[in-house]
Amino acid sequence: MGWLASISGVEKREPKNSAAADGSVAALQNHPPEFHRFVAQSELDSGGCLQRGAIHLAWLLNFAPSDPDSLKLLEQYLQVSAADPLSLYPESESGHRHQACEAVRAFILARLGRLGEAIDLLVAIVSASQESSYLEAWALNWLKPAGTVESVPPQTVLKLFLLVLQRYPESRLITASQQQELDRYVEIARRWIYSGELLDLAEMTRTGLLRKAGRFSEALQVALRFVQERPGWHSYTAEGLVRREMGDVAGALAAFERAIQYAPDDLADRLEAADMFFDHQQWEDARRWYSHVLESHPDHPWALPSSLYCQWKLTGDKSHLDRIWAMLNENATSRRAYQLYERFLPYLGFLPEPGGTTAEFLRQVAPQLGSTEVAEGNGNPNPEFTLSLTHLEAPSTRLAFRRLTEACRRKARLLVNVQNIPQPDPRYPCRPVKYLLWTYHETEPAPAAPVPRPDVVERIAALALEPYDYQANWASASRVATKFEATDAANILAVMVHPPALPAGENVLCWLPRVQLAAALVLANLEGTWHNSVRRDALLSVLWGAADWTTTAAIIAMTQVARHNETTAADIREAFATLASNRPLHGYCCYEHALLSNWILLPNVPVKERMELEKKLKRIEDTP
Repeated sequence: MGWLASISGVEKREPKNSAAADGSVAALQNHPPEFHRFVAQSELDSGGCLQRGAIHLAWLLNFAPSDPDSLKLLEQYLQVSAADPLSLYPESESGHRHQACEAVRAFILARLGRLGEAIDLLVAIVSASQESSYLEAWALNWLKPAGTVESVPPQTVLKLFLLVLQRYPESRLITASQQQELDRYVEIARRWIYSGELLDLAEMTRTGLLRKAGRFSEALQVALRFVQERPGWHSYTAEGLVRREMGDVAGALAAFERAIQYAPDDLADRLEAADMFFDHQQWEDARRWYSHVLESHPDHPWALPSSLYCQWKLTGDKSHLDRIWAMLNENATSRRAYQLYERFLPYLGFLPEPGGTTAEFLRQVAPQLGSTEVAEGNGNPNPEFTLSLTHLEAPSTRLAFRRLTEACRRKARLLVNVQNIPQPDPRYPCRPVKYLLWTYHETEPAPAAPVPRPDVVERIAALALEPYDYQANWASASRVATKFEATDAANILAVMVHPPALPAGENVLCWLPRVQLAAALVLANLEGTWHNSVRRDALLSVLWGAADWTTTAAIIAMTQVARHNETTAADIREAFATLASNRPLHGYCCYEHALLSNWILLPNVPVKERMELEKKLKRIEDTP
């Protein structure tokens, strides 16, 4: 629960927002970028209605503000209307313009040297639409040259930086691209001088930027200097937040307690302390701090569900969870209740272990292979197992058996008798693919990919050792992906079928899927584009290749791609539909539950399609 929620007094400017001059907002939103580009280019080339073309150009830029071709087209419009470029976006009859047009007006204002107005307008637009990327695409470039940020009213820059803090998560959840953006904001903040009445808020914000950028040492130095020069709620809260992210629980708590002394009625530090203990799974301490909030605000939308969750952890009484779910049903927008609900959802909250007959066999045989009796020579050190399957199962099950026996220092054998090959044949790709992971000799699988480079295996293994966390794992993979080139895709893929050794104490049914998922997430972050990219080819090769645990890894990674970039969602939905249409008609399907569960998470899934997916998913989950 961020401290920003408790701050007031920073004026917000609302962007003008209504129907565009030549049609409703909804009508323009429904058109793809190609349509807007065609209209904008046509009006320019024909010398037709520039204002109409400019509106479509604004919508084109709304999809991708940093697209070079779109910016080039904007420059052509500005050249033609050089005498009065703002005339491209006159007010409509209602006296308003949509935010897409307002954003381009901000671009023009910056071009005319009215940088303060431009930044102020963009901040208002992005405040209203947090997913917009205008600030990173345009404002960062405007403020980069020496003297620019100094020329903008300090109050406007403060609003900009406050918005940045709202939009970016803490450093452990920052992706590689977000890290680059935050680093640029930090460099601009170094040149920013604020001496107004909101000085404490400005210094707290400066410290927050350093903290979220992961520059903890510098952030702590700034915070401690802030405490020394201006002790108070802002400075001690800033110190506490930095120490919390550094893992210094005791130091953070001491700082939060000092902040509370300066603002006894403020809830922010109590919530920050409670969340800190919650994240460290110190349930009793977390519950106690949430109770401090609930004493004065018994229905607090963050503290109440969090406290109930702590009580469930402490007592095992599921009635506490029932109260959280009731809160979610009563208020579907309850952010904290939904966050806690996600912890119980497969893939969002946890990675399910593989199912099937062979996986269950591995669960049963693992204790036998690792028993001390065998280790002391009192049992058969090299046992042979025979397994009969009604239908062919995932090839990774054989790989898991090999890694398990290697970890137990056994030379055990597994003989598998497969009675039926399902149709469509799960051994072969359902569509032509660029890379093959598995090859078969009748029903015996073998890796088709060559052994990967050791450095690639090492990086993927380090990711797989991290606790499963849907957002944090994606962020970590994005940072690792910066260490690789697109040409490394084949090596990263190969780790899926040539995994690192099973670490001591790890369950092979958890370890191998985590390795395969880590590799898929790195592949998903290799490039900034999607269509015609190496990462798309690689992930489709896994998705459409032999039916396997690796298929599940590709499903999760591609869902993450779509959730972070909605322009890819339609293509990924189509890929999922292709996989679903080629599901084997008989036998256990190792990826079906993952496919349905993640398909529902894709952006813009039509209501009818979502209902059908949920019906199929419920049928699977209700089957014993």
